[in-house]
Amino acid sequence: MIWYKYRETFSQKIQRWCFSKDYRVPESIQEQRFDKLHLKPETIDKLSVFYQKNDKILQLGITRKYLCRVYKDLGLFTKPDDKFGFYQFSGYGKKRNQQKASVNLYQFLHLFNEALKKQNYIEQKNENYITKFLNKLSGKKYVSEDEFCLKFLQALESNLESMKQWEIGNIQKQVQYKNFGIQMKEQKNKIIQETLTNEPMVKLEDINKELSKHGFLELNAKEKIVILHRQKAYLILHENNFKDKLENSLDSSKQFKYKQRMEEINEKLKTINSQIDLYSKQFKELFPGQKVFLYEKDQEEDQKQEK
Repeated sequence: MIWYKYRETFSQKIQRWCFSKDYRVPESIQEQRFDKLHLKPETIDKLSVFYQKNDKILQLGITRKYLCRVYKDLGLFTKPDDKFGFYQFSGYGKKRNQQKASVNLYQFLHLFNEALKKQNYIEQKNENYITKFLNKLSGKKYVSEDEFCLKFLQALESNLESMKQWEIGNIQKQVQYKNFGIQMKEQKNKIIQETLTNEPMVKLEDINKELSKHGFLELNAKEKIVILHRQKAYLILHENNFKDKLENSLDSSKQFKYKQRMEEINEKLKTINSQIDLYSKQFKELFPGQKVFLYEKDQEEDQKQEK
């Protein structure tokens, strides 16, 4: 049977035949064992053929959205909440952004099995209690597995082209969104740059206010680190300037002023360094393994070294 090859590779068969080695199913493919589904081998074969063929054709694979359309066509959503329930029991519930949109073969067969149960439940809904009890004892199924499998495959085929078109539209939207995101980032950077040019030591809170006026989100941890490093460089430049003036000045009153200014700069540098450490920790926690580049040239050089 087609689905059997998911359990044992050819090389493992050779080892079993020639060297009498016991075959153990690796943990990574334990889910490909379909004994718990209680489906006929013929049904599994038919559905597996469709899955293997079209999972490669569709760029996103066999998705929950695709199967949701099939459920809808088969009339399995009898209540308004049934659609939400479908996504929930298919493993796409609370952490939806952390789950893959596509389903593996086991999940695909499991969703078929659930659809078959749902169809049988709908069929027996209008019967009286005695008939329901007798049918339950006899194990009668209102919809045969073979008949429902054909309906399920027909619904999959009829929705295949529309899913291809949806994928094309979805990819176009992603490209548009990416381009839009680049444009918005450029505009945001322009506002930040203008604000820093007008007032180099501007507070981060004031930059956030300026951004909110133009409809942008507040500064993220990475942007804060870059701004603080530039302000730090600006202060160090002024500190070196006052050092030179202090060394070259003979006027005691001016020397006192220069020392005061240098002390003020040192206090500001301490504050900035503590802020940089704080936001750097936040950035590492949120994006482990990523680096913060102060200039685009540094990023380009790093990318070249990785290649």
